[in-house]
Amino acid sequence: MCKTILTFIFSTISLFAQIQTDSLLQCISDFPDTTQIRILNESVWKLRSKAPIAALELGNKAIEIETRIDNKALLATTHNFLGVVYRNIGDYETSLRHYVNALNIAENIKDSVQIAYSFNNIGGIHRLQGNYTLALENILRALNYFEKLGNNEGAAYCTINIGILYRYQKNHAKALEYFQRTVDIREKIGDLFGKALALNQFAEVYYEQKKWPEALKYYRLLESAYKELDDTKGIATVLGGIGGIYYHSGEYDKALDYRLRALKINKDIGNIEGQIVNLTNLGLIYARKSQFSLGQKYLNKALELSNNLNSLGMKLECYNVLKEYYTLRGNYKSALNYLQLYSDLKDSVITQTNIAQIAEMEAVYRTEKSEREKQILLKDVELKTKQQTYMLIIVILILILGIFIYSRYRAKKAANKKLQELNAMKDKFFGIVAHDLKNPLNTILGYSEYLFTSYEDFNDEERKEEIQQIYNASKKVTSLIGNLLEWSRSQSERINIRQTKINIAELIDNNVSLFEPNAKAKTIRLRIECSPKLIISSDEDILNTILRNLLSNALKFTDTGGSIEIKCYSNNGKVSIAVKDTGVGIPTEHIDLLFRIDKDFTTVGTHKEKGTGLGLILIKELVEKLDGSIDVKSELGIGSTFTIIIPN
Repeated sequence: MCKTILTFIFSTISLFAQIQTDSLLQCISDFPDTTQIRILNESVWKLRSKAPIAALELGNKAIEIETRIDNKALLATTHNFLGVVYRNIGDYETSLRHYVNALNIAENIKDSVQIAYSFNNIGGIHRLQGNYTLALENILRALNYFEKLGNNEGAAYCTINIGILYRYQKNHAKALEYFQRTVDIREKIGDLFGKALALNQFAEVYYEQKKWPEALKYYRLLESAYKELDDTKGIATVLGGIGGIYYHSGEYDKALDYRLRALKINKDIGNIEGQIVNLTNLGLIYARKSQFSLGQKYLNKALELSNNLNSLGMKLECYNVLKEYYTLRGNYKSALNYLQLYSDLKDSVITQTNIAQIAEMEAVYRTEKSEREKQILLKDVELKTKQQTYMLIIVILILILGIFIYSRYRAKKAANKKLQELNAMKDKFFGIVAHDLKNPLNTILGYSEYLFTSYEDFNDEERKEEIQQIYNASKKVTSLIGNLLEWSRSQSERINIRQTKINIAELIDNNVSLFEPNAKAKTIRLRIECSPKLIISSDEDILNTILRNLLSNALKFTDTGGSIEIKCYSNNGKVSIAVKDTGVGIPTEHIDLLFRIDKDFTTVGTHKEKGTGLGLILIKELVEKLDGSIDVKSELGIGSTFTIIIPN
């Protein structure tokens, strides 16, 4: 029976979105562990675009089995697959984290194939985020591995990535050269899906060159190919491209039809980047049809998604389209504003590398690689012939140099440490102000402008929804500013400890009540276990700040239906307050990074809640102000316990 089900699933994979993953998991539960992993990984790969949520569930199950049996080779593969799924739904931070995990595991076990795929995948994320130099550096590393291994399939992933980089730099001739190279490889190994990806890039190049007949020709071919391959994401891309051609031809009704169809598909499969592209173009189409309010609605949604996506390319696209939209509407002041935003963002992108630099990096890889290897070999030979003669001299020089460096190091150690701390604080402040304040403020600006300019076009329910968005963004700003002010006070030594007698049970109960609506929204159970007779002498305001941050984190990383337990107890003259959740947990290697301001370590909550990373740093510093300490215990998939220990 299970064999029949598996055959059905893999032969009709497009229907899997309607099939409960529980059925597959139950069906393979009696199979050997490695067989289960193989089936799960195949499912993840096949579902990566058309049913990403199911793919993520199956991938996490594979990781659970691989971790239990300590199969690092398969674990690296699954991390790379999950990275692809998260990339497809626009969660670049989580995607990059999976790719880096895959790379670390693969390097540890010397798995060259997965090392190569990890480098190429990491390069792809940097490309999507606009860091072209870093993207090319990683992709060329991957290509070097694949060529040494004779792995044509992997090499083809690299060549298409390099071609896209050249396309972004408007070097279309070089881009087409790499796309053709990709097509040749895919044809050689009989990979029709990979060939379609490369041909789609041909269509994109001709589209950018405004060669509409050539672009339409490729899109029509790809439409048939993607339908035959049952590639939902590919079909959406083609529909959007055809819609764009009709738009530029002035056939706005046809353009609207194609763009709406593409948008629906991208929503169904969770492709955020595809949604943004089609939302912006729909905004322009409606503007051309003089339906400005409707166009504004689509553009505001695109801007909101691009802010959440953290993709510089998508933000540039939104600003450019909004400039054109307001020009069509005759609102030249707003058009000029978005033109300025577009120019500022484009100028600020550190990765706007010119084409000469990209070409130079490729030339170094291609023409100087063998020469460098020869130079290294010659130096090795020369060193071996002279090492006996000069060994004593080298040892003496090293000793002298070592003594000199050590003495200089001792003299400058304190100054360097302070400088590093100051630089870390500066970088953290700039990062928070530039990113975490800008996103909610942009949301407030966008929705308030939308309400102001189109107030009469909404009914009361719609106005309430827009105001709710402004209110939510305002709460984010208020919370962030509160933590920033509290942290800056701790850094400048302006916090004065005011000790009073505090009933710990009452203190905890008051703070828990603030979070009960949030817990109810996620159906999370809150439980307090604390003696009502436990009294301590401490600073009530500082303890309130610590507890609020701990509870906020616990709620953020605990999924629907979970629980949070707050315990307090006294032991040996100290009081311990523990906040235990049943959330996603933290990898052991990341725990030490939680309280370091010089390390940028933040994660996304179970409902995509975003944080600054400042909360835990603030907690640690405030606990230390009370002459206390903090302890963290966590296990992936099980949950975390944060315990603060302070004097009684």
